Amino acid sequence: MNSLVAPSFTCYSRNSDIESLAVLPEKPDHTVSGAAAKKPSFTTDQAAAHITRGGYKFHDRNDDKKTIISYNFAGGFTPQQKERARLALQSWADLANITFKEGAADADGSMTIKDIPGFSGGWASLPNKHIYNVSANIGTADAGGTPPLGSYFPFVTVHELGHAIGLEHPGGYNGGGSYDSNADYAEDTRARSAMSYWSERNQPGHDFNSRMPSAPMIDDIAAIQRVYGVNTQTRNTNTTYGFNSNTDRDFYSLKDGTEKPIFSVWDGGGIDTLDFSGFAQNQTINLNAEAFSDIGGLKGNVSVAKGVVVENAIGGSGKDTLVGNQVANRLKGGGGADELLGGGGGDTFIYDRASDSTPESPDLIKDFTSGSDRIDVSGALKSAGIKALTFGALTGRPGDAVLSFDHNTGEGSLTIDFSGNGKADLYVKSKGEIKRGDVLEQGGEPDDPNPNPDPKPDPKPDPKPRNTDTTYGFNSNSGDPATSLTSSSDKPRFTVKDAEGIDTLDFSGFNQNQIIDLHSGSASDVGGMKANVSIDASSIIENAIGGAGNDLLIGNHVSNRLKGGGGSDKLWGGGGADTFVYEQISDSTPEAPDLLMDFISGTDKIDVSKLMSAAGIRKLDFVSVLTGKAGQAVLNYDSQFDTASLAIDLKGDGKVDLLVKSIGEIKAGDVLVSDGGDPKPDPKPDPKPDPKPDPKPDPNPNPNPNPNPNPDPKPDPKPDPKPDPKPDPKPDPKPDPKPDPKPDPKPDPRREEKDDTIYGFNSNTGKPHMTLTSAADKPDFTVHDKSGNDTFDFSGFTQSQVISLNGGTHSSVGGLKDNVFITEKTVIENAIGGGGDDRMSGNEADNILIGGAGADNLTGGGGWNIFKYNAASDSTRERADLLMDFTTGKDKIDLSQMSKSAGVDLNFVDKYTSKAGDTIIKFNTVTGRYLLAVDLTGGGKTEFLIKSTRIISPEDVIGLTLKPDTYL
Repeated sequence: MNSLVAPSFTCYSRNSDIESLAVLPEKPDHTVSGAAAKKPSFTTDQAAAHITRGGYKFHDRNDDKKTIISYNFAGGFTPQQKERARLALQSWADLANITFKEGAADADGSMTIKDIPGFSGGWASLPNKHIYNVSANIGTADAGGTPPLGSYFPFVTVHELGHAIGLEHPGGYNGGGSYDSNADYAEDTRARSAMSYWSERNQPGHDFNSRMPSAPMIDDIAAIQRVYGVNTQTRNTNTTYGFNSNTDRDFYSLKDGTEKPIFSVWDGGGIDTLDFSGFAQNQTINLNAEAFSDIGGLKGNVSVAKGVVVENAIGGSGKDTLVGNQVANRLKGGGGADELLGGGGGDTFIYDRASDSTPESPDLIKDFTSGSDRIDVSGALKSAGIKALTFGALTGRPGDAVLSFDHNTGEGSLTIDFSGNGKADLYVKSKGEIKRGDVLEQGGEPDDPNPNPDPKPDPKPDPKPRNTDTTYGFNSNSGDPATSLTSSSDKPRFTVKDAEGIDTLDFSGFNQNQIIDLHSGSASDVGGMKANVSIDASSIIENAIGGAGNDLLIGNHVSNRLKGGGGSDKLWGGGGADTFVYEQISDSTPEAPDLLMDFISGTDKIDVSKLMSAAGIRKLDFVSVLTGKAGQAVLNYDSQFDTASLAIDLKGDGKVDLLVKSIGEIKAGDVLVSDGGDPKPDPKPDPKPDPKPDPKPDPNPNPNPNPNPNPDPKPDPKPDPKPDPKPDPKPDPKPDPKPDPKPDPKPDPRREEKDDTIYGFNSNTGKPHMTLTSAADKPDFTVHDKSGNDTFDFSGFTQSQVISLNGGTHSSVGGLKDNVFITEKTVIENAIGGGGDDRMSGNEADNILIGGAGADNLTGGGGWNIFKYNAASDSTRERADLLMDFTTGKDKIDLSQMSKSAGVDLNFVDKYTSKAGDTIIKFNTVTGRYLLAVDLTGGGKTEFLIKSTRIISPEDVIGLTLKPDTYL
């Protein structure tokens, strides 16, 4: 080691007035070993705790609630080297509540930054309660007058200044050693910490090509915030990182494709973007917090810090992979055959040029969800001078567009001819169907050439002050008596129209069981009434508060705060990063626990901060068994059934006071115990009209064995001045023609508004071509019906069929292909299959699907669905149905008629007892399926069987008797 270092080195000591030094070798370590697999793995929080294990920090000596450090330079730094040091200090101040002022008086501490000529490494002293004058010594040998990013000097500078404000090395090394011998955990590399000695290549998936970080990395960010608190004021408006950067930080900014970024994003808010459009290499851009991206030819060189939400990503000209997160993302792949994964929010995939996705190199959207996601081609249309698209076929006109969808593979595509040569210029592939309303043609707004106004507009929309967080219901600040409640006897009936602020529906004053749905265009049942409070389709409400009953709270695609209140509530977070709030013990007791229906560890949170404060408890102690100490908490998780619980003893009597159950694991880091821990809410996107609001769910579905079931009625229809054209390869000006040799120039006339219509077998349409009476019939018709509660009945056929209830889709029934069509704005609620192996798909409404005999494949869709079985032969052990998207607590399996026809009562048991009607629900670890099995004869064997890709609870089964002590 260089002789300049040795005389000054001492061992670390806490709470001592002996100066503690940390040393960085003269040359960076680029060696790689295979030891990572043998070392323990640390989370970001664990690494942060390790880097701050000595408790070193500057203290607020003048008690002004600020930590201000004065600094000065000594020695022969060049002006550019000094500026690099200032930028390094600023990079630390951006993260935490610490401020650096050059030559300041009356500061909480001071720092002298000295150069070391002839040496490339450095050393620094660390502050504590007794030492508040520190030094950072930085070698300038080989640095050059203007040290470039990625070189050793910027790394040494940020490293030594990190020491000078209290951070240690991630391991017990100091001035030497090796990754094999001295790294305490696998992640102790420069991939995650600028305080580390060791090469990023020791961690699989990282390679900086011998370049070094010039700013704090992901674990450093968590570490310094652990010491000084989180700086939420940094870049809290719309910020772009990479090309076209507005960060005013050179390490976050790119100017040409030869640069090699190495950074971790810390951002305080706003709508933010990772822009790597200037690179030609194949890249992976991942927007998830604590995820790494491969940018500009390096591996794992860009990350998003814990707790940060970045909304948008822009790729380059290579074959990129863009991965969104749980909020609404805008993803632009750029040139090349890109793969785009939107994630949980309502995402927009952007195409500004035809070259962004060509027939030769098409993009693939891997998780497109019609009605939620969008494809924005407004930029490409503007570039081509085209005002609007014409959907149908490529006829040689600029702006022709074709949508295709294969029901067998689930793959769709969008094709657009911009040049007018009858050939595809833009070609985008998708996993999931793309519909016309999903394609944005004008500045990000949905394409609707014939907008349908609400037939009953509200003459007095609820007033909303702009840029205001508004509460509706109890504790209202809306200023409108119609949306304000003061008594549990109030009878609210209003619509919320609010596109600004972070808003709340508060129905805490009611004792009835309620359904509070935050989806745009939805209606909620509150205060003992039905569908009496609705949310306008253009509005987004973020938060909901229930009352004392057994409520059902349903979040939307943004980050929601849901508080169930008293009673045994069920809470659905939805797509965002959601927080479930508990402020009183009575909010979720062992006798009436809440159930979180879709909890995602690491994304969602459980906030017990006010509950803890009221009990005078500062922190939770997570234990395996309660021993009688207040503040103890137990987390349980059943990996087989993916169910979990959080139990807290607040009184110190060894008993559970608060019990919260969940579907999905809960970890200690998911529980917020102090104020200020809430995740950043999703910024509210521009309001967009919802083409079809979800019909209101019925919490008590009627298990009527009649094949014409009656779920909740369809929302009031909107006038349709121009019915959707039938998708035909050749444009036809006539709307919805019947596929008959003698086409009817008018669409099939609608029945009376209140009629429930059956199409197919048992038809009540009065139309011969829509009525089936024999298995030899060959149906070929189009349905245009936007009223009533309607049913497709193809029960008389024995062929395997594809039955789709989605508007704008074909079904293949009776041995024919694509022979029954539903117009785009038609809603059919129910479907009945036949004797074959049918594939049935519901829509966004509340559907009842009856597969009939055969091994059917059933997908409910977005509503509250019932899968109904009328006979034991409908799903046998040999030919069992498979439920593709069953959602426990929301969907139902109706076995009441099957039980009746078999002459047995169904009883839920853990294992067969040789009694007819024994019903078990198990998870098959070999197939990964959940099984609902029934012994109908008492022989101890399964005769009736349903398979599911998702968990089924006994509570989800209509017609199943549960024992009083059954765990639910």
